[in-house]
Amino acid sequence: MNDSNLKIRLNRVLSNDELRSLFNTLNSQYHSISEIVFGQEREIEIRFSTPLPPSDVSIIFRAALLESAKITQSVLFTSDKVNNKSFQGNFSYSDFGAVFVDDGVFVFFPPISTVIAVIDKYFREQFEKINAISCSLPSLLPIQVFKKNIKHNSITFLTGNNNKNQQKDNSSTHFLSHAACLPIYPLLTNKDYYGIRLYTSNVKCFRHEDYYNWPRLKEYQVREFVAVGDELEIERLHIELEELLSQMLEILGIQFEIKSASDSFIDSDKELVSIYQNIVHTKKEFIFSCGDKMFSFGSINKHGTFFSKQWNIKSNGKLAASLCVGFGLERIATAFFETHGVNLLNWPISFRHLYESYNS
Repeated sequence: MNDSNLKIRLNRVLSNDELRSLFNTLNSQYHSISEIVFGQEREIEIRFSTPLPPSDVSIIFRAALLESAKITQSVLFTSDKVNNKSFQGNFSYSDFGAVFVDDGVFVFFPPISTVIAVIDKYFREQFEKINAISCSLPSLLPIQVFKKNIKHNSITFLTGNNNKNQQKDNSSTHFLSHAACLPIYPLLTNKDYYGIRLYTSNVKCFRHEDYYNWPRLKEYQVREFVAVGDELEIERLHIELEELLSQMLEILGIQFEIKSASDSFIDSDKELVSIYQNIVHTKKEFIFSCGDKMFSFGSINKHGTFFSKQWNIKSNGKLAASLCVGFGLERIATAFFETHGVNLLNWPISFRHLYESYNS
């Protein structure tokens, strides 16, 4: 039986506890490992009983390093070999645990995957405190939802063509949601509610765009909050949300500004939408900036009666209004690492407590 060998040189020597943890994790999680040899000069060789694709081996080893040994910034790959063929891993933001797969698509390992989970859990709990109902929403939506006058040039159709001109062929039956709130409204079709209804969910979203550069992703997670109800109550909630969300974000210790925005996920007429949104401030974005880096990581969006008209949703006999809040979890985690780094000791104490509690 021929072995596949993976040789890794680390940037620093591992402690005995880290070596033991790494060994135990690799052996328990991947049964095709025949032997692990710890050599000199910070070199580790993993021998597999069956040949594996280079990408699989790299991901397995990286997962073990980050998950079991809790090694982050100070231990990075410098060279690997599989079956005596050199392999160059294409990693982006590897300090955070993000592994490049394709344009706009990444595999996430700790610490970023854990930080994302902690942030998401914290936001969900905060939204639940204001009586939001937690739910699981699909990313795959029937084409009928698209036909309800949702216009956007980054939609990915499950079957048929990805077309920038809003065209699809007749075989298109579903599309991948580009906005986390979209699955909510069909649930409320032809309903008439008293007061206001609040929902929160973690939703995978997809955008088919011209370019991707971190943290602009093709597939990403959003912690979403949706409110549907009486127009006056929605307006009151909209005013209160800006302060509430700012308080929620304090625990992360990141610098941000809240600015009016002019893009939309419901209409492709950008010029018209821009004029309208700047007048009535229907969309505001949370903008992170640190040095030369600046990007949006969240937004508050007022929809007016747009969705209630499409789905005949009423509140107290009148067309309901709606709004949504969305935080891109990969983006907000990136803002966190850009601010505080990967060393736990440099993180805000309040967030450290959440992180340690989540891992305990």
